[in-house]
Amino acid sequence: MARLPAALAVACLLVAPALALAGVAAPPRVAEARRWLQDGEVDRIYLAFASVKPGAHPDGDLEVAKLLVDSAKAALAKEDAALAYGLAEIARRLRPRSVPAVLVYARAAEALEQYGSAASALDAALAAHPAHGGLHYQRARLAEAEGDLEVALHHFEAVPPSHPRAAAARGGARRVRAALAARARELRKLGLLEQRLEARPQRAAEGPRGELSPERGEALAGGYRTASGLHLGPQEEAPLEGLASRRSEHFRVTYRSGGRGWDARAAYEEKVLGIFEDAYRQVGRLLGVFPKRVIDVVLYTKEEFEFHFGGQFAGGALGFYEGKIRMNRSEAVHSDQFLATAVHEYTHALVDDLAQGHSSRIPTWVNEGLAEWVEWEVARGGERELKARALLRGPRRRGAKLPLSELDRPFGAFARPTPAYQKARAAVAALVGTGGGLRRLMDVIEATGRGADFDARMREAFGEDWLEETEREANRSLLE
Repeated sequence: MARLPAALAVACLLVAPALALAGVAAPPRVAEARRWLQDGEVDRIYLAFASVKPGAHPDGDLEVAKLLVDSAKAALAKEDAALAYGLAEIARRLRPRSVPAVLVYARAAEALEQYGSAASALDAALAAHPAHGGLHYQRARLAEAEGDLEVALHHFEAVPPSHPRAAAARGGARRVRAALAARARELRKLGLLEQRLEARPQRAAEGPRGELSPERGEALAGGYRTASGLHLGPQEEAPLEGLASRRSEHFRVTYRSGGRGWDARAAYEEKVLGIFEDAYRQVGRLLGVFPKRVIDVVLYTKEEFEFHFGGQFAGGALGFYEGKIRMNRSEAVHSDQFLATAVHEYTHALVDDLAQGHSSRIPTWVNEGLAEWVEWEVARGGERELKARALLRGPRRRGAKLPLSELDRPFGAFARPTPAYQKARAAVAALVGTGGGLRRLMDVIEATGRGADFDARMREAFGEDWLEETEREANRSLLE
């Protein structure tokens, strides 16, 4: 069920007791109620007519609906959108095809951020009145407010030239075309950014796997050391105008600077690179592995991420790794979720590095399960793990019904990916829980990257029945 806006929820709570008392009284005649409206007693009108039924009022549904629409407009003029919403809803109940009732209902719903309700009402009215300029104009304004620019342009252009809102509609169409052109430019920039990032050579940190320590990374010439001890390199040449790029010892971050000044950029870069350097140390110590290269991190705002990658994910994503770590919601760097996502995606990068760039040879459930397990060990865990078990009881039980053999495809392709993540994490936890299981699993990943058969190496490391035993232990854990 959709959550009511606070204003509407409060209004319902306040009105309900009064309705219980007033419900037995018949509503007044429209002429009397219009005197109330002249006196500004709009809430009194709502209470008097809240329970009126179609065909029951002696003045007829049309006259009552007109009164309610006028009362709703008066409520909007007083900036009481919740009251206007309630009045318009009664008017629509009496006259479902009334355009004035739909228009004032949509205005009130928009003010309460009930965009879905407003859009549904307007679309239904437009199906009955496809040439109505007022409906098209209101639908266009709503779509523009939601960022659905193509729909907004369609409806602005559908307002007839003779309509009173025609001039405003033409202005709206110009505004939306400009926004669409800006969006297209952003898309081209993002495409160019991706091309230039792909062309950027990867820099390897010296030393074979296992020899790098958390205190030693690729040497940085110049730059400065922060108060927290983080060594940041100088500002690098950005791959595209409007972007900023900076290195730490183990990561390079690239993002849209958004007009930030030098101090703001430095603080932002220190925060982001500090999170990833912490992940480098903590994940490396947990897994006993450190990368042999500097890892690129590209940060996107929610809008940028959806422009470029939205079609690849069924339900959106907070980040993904595909040669580079790509993080969504770059504005949320101070959130716990950003830290957890950074740890998760860094683990994917580490697995890919361990597998010498061939992490696709590792079953998806192992790769995702290891990233989930590390995320909870490093960035979550403890009491939060217990709370998550309670909150995720349903997905965990559904995860127990998913065989591991079906989890070798991208989890982003699942309409409901949470059960898959839960099953994968439980399976990896089962493997890690065996004596020396984590070290053996990392050795299998490394050998598979060099070309060994994954299943054969798993049988050598965990026994002939490793898959059945892992499945059984994972399901037991999920159903606890």
